[in-house]
Amino acid sequence: MTVELSVLMATYQGDQPDALRRSLASIWAQQTVRPNQVVLVVDGPVSDDLNEIISEAQYSIGDALTVVRLQHNRGLAVALNVGLEHCRADIVARMDADDVSVSERFEKQFAFMLKHPRVAVLGSWIVEVDATTGETTPRYVPESHRDIERFAKWRNPISHPSVIFRKQPVVQVGGYPNFRKWQDYALWSVLLQKGFKFANLGVGLVRMNGGRSLVLRRGLHYFLDESRVIFFQWHSGFLSTPQFLVNLIGRFVIRAVPVSVRALLYKRMRN
Repeated sequence: MTVELSVLMATYQGDQPDALRRSLASIWAQQTVRPNQVVLVVDGPVSDDLNEIISEAQYSIGDALTVVRLQHNRGLAVALNVGLEHCRADIVARMDADDVSVSERFEKQFAFMLKHPRVAVLGSWIVEVDATTGETTPRYVPESHRDIERFAKWRNPISHPSVIFRKQPVVQVGGYPNFRKWQDYALWSVLLQKGFKFANLGVGLVRMNGGRSLVLRRGLHYFLDESRVIFFQWHSGFLSTPQFLVNLIGRFVIRAVPVSVRALLYKRMRN
């Protein structure tokens, strides 16, 4: 069974071919309900191995796959905005090139969106998988719009790899703001300010890479990207000055502490 749903993905030179293959299979061959379009944006030149995976997908997915190639690497925000222009369906699901969607993801999320026409953005809980140990840990997010609105003042309330949204509201606000990281959090804050409704499903619908490697990558250099989005949210009026200061100082402390302490803090915050 297929439904009027576009899946929006982007890949670039740094992605692993096997991961991209698994990700594509999870949104097509393994879904109980298939989308009628998959948009894959190739963000700049990629390796022969990645191009081989893309060719395999063109064969297996066929005309339902739209491949959009950018001449130069432009970053995720630009790639997603370009890809969004090629999405034909009114409802769009996001997918990252190194994550795996569970088989009932689109069935559950698409049914929810049909039943709740006022909801513009829908996410879910996700399951983080430690690439080294194989340990799995759920990441919980609030489910109701009211709780999401409160939570968003302090942390990202929507796990980007799990999201499904209505295209028109996102286009209406100009798409993803052009940040290197956290472009999704910036977008959610704009949509919340405009009064659009959000929800999360209380079930893990995406398995994503996490664990110690994720914690190691998020040091002080990551804070620079976070701070740009926090400033954006403050200037737009989404954050009050006290909220802005608490966010900025809190994020700096988390990124500055030793990795072992950061891992403990991250585990507590995630749950």
